[in-house]
Amino acid sequence: MIHELCLGCGARPLEIAADVRLLPSIPSPFGPLDGRIDSLGLRCKGIGIADARIILSALDAGAKLYSKDRGMIAAARVLGLLHSE
Repeated sequence: MIHELCLGCGARPLEIAADVRLLPSIPSPFGPLDGRIDSLGLRCKGIGIADARIILSALDAGAKLYSKDRGMIAAARVLGLLHSE
C-alpha cells in the first residue's frame, strides 16, 4: 500500500505514506502461495492475489482481519481470522 501511495501526485500521498509507515505491520507470507491457496480453500471466494497475501500474512502472524469487502469477510470468517465488531 505504501508503494501505491508513493505513486500518487502531489505532497499529500507522500504525507499519508509517511504516516502509514508508522503503523504496526505484519510480515508478508513466505514461499509459494499456490498450495496454501488450495489447502486453505481460498479459491472462488471473490478475492484477488493481494487479498490472499493479506489473509495469509494475518494467518502467519496470528492477526485478525477487519474488512468491508464481502470476499475478504467470507475468507477471513472461514479461517477464523475475522475481527468481530
